[in-house]
Amino acid sequence: MIEPADFIDALADNGYRVLSGVPCSNISAVFHSLESTDRLQYVSATTEGEAVGVAVGSWLAGKKAAVICQNSGVGNMVNPLASLNAPYSIPTTLFVSMRGAVGFSDEPQHEIMGRETRKYLELLSVKTEMLPESAGGLGRALSQTNDELLKRQSRAYIINPKIINNPKGILSKKVNKFSQNNVSIHREIGGEMVTRQAAIDIIMQAFGKYATIATTGYAYRELHATGDRPNYFYMAGSMGHAAAIGLGVSINTTEPTVVLDGDGALLMKMGTCATIGRFSPKNLMHIVIDNGLFESTGGQSSNAGSVDFSQIAQACSYRQVWQCTGRDAIERFSQTIDPLSGPTFAHIRVLPSRGPAISRPKLDLQQVATRFREFVISKTTPR
Repeated sequence: MIEPADFIDALADNGYRVLSGVPCSNISAVFHSLESTDRLQYVSATTEGEAVGVAVGSWLAGKKAAVICQNSGVGNMVNPLASLNAPYSIPTTLFVSMRGAVGFSDEPQHEIMGRETRKYLELLSVKTEMLPESAGGLGRALSQTNDELLKRQSRAYIINPKIINNPKGILSKKVNKFSQNNVSIHREIGGEMVTRQAAIDIIMQAFGKYATIATTGYAYRELHATGDRPNYFYMAGSMGHAAAIGLGVSINTTEPTVVLDGDGALLMKMGTCATIGRFSPKNLMHIVIDNGLFESTGGQSSNAGSVDFSQIAQACSYRQVWQCTGRDAIERFSQTIDPLSGPTFAHIRVLPSRGPAISRPKLDLQQVATRFREFVISKTTPR
């Protein structure tokens, strides 16, 4: 049997620096121990897919990261594993505890996933094996997994709930207590309304030298149109996960990290704002460009028309919050904001695009990930 502390030690001893996940009652003591340890950074995520995004961002920053969750969360990981990890060849180690495993009594909602967990993961090109039954065995397995990670292959360890000791007396030492955020929202209006492309042009004139993650759809295409750079990470898929990737990058670096998000994309994974607020990286700039549409799919309306994203960011404890409407307002934001006093949030309202749609750039996605990673590592001050 593996003790929670020994599980953490095995990861840390094998070079893991970040672990992100969503709890499971069968290994509850592991999560309490993760909340308390100083051996690695644990990022408690709002969804398992978000945890994958954090791990991907950490890898892009040159750090070994893993995801831990129960198998009922595999469904939430399907999209990033299929449209982010696989096409970009970004490796992630997964630790997946079994609910509904054959031979174990559990609730009926876990039956299908309990029976098919390994199949689902292997369909997503993730090799799987059962977690070893001892701390020594786990250490040896992780050492072997290092070779797979270097080849940019993901690996999942399936956790038999009887393998890890789960004493009831272990509780988190670091309690995330509620605190009221008193940061004011800077609401700026001025100048003509602009399109998303014009807004991106203005923003990148100020911040284009920093590591930048652009969400899927027209946003990444229009960022590419400003001039291709190695510090730009273009998201061809994994809609909604840009902020999680940015969080993973920012917690592992000292330089500013910019996320260009969209209204529809953020609505998909708005829980990530709470994670960003909790872990509060000073160097993260989360910029949401809102035209109220799913433009790349034909211009259907999103649900953003009734949403004040800036108030959501304020409630989630971002340290600088702006709402900008108009060219002059966007320029004031870009010229005024301190990129290292965040996390920063900007809600930028724009017009729908005008003229013909920008076609998808022809990208080697694995190379996009490789050169972005090399850029971030080159700018990172050793800690």
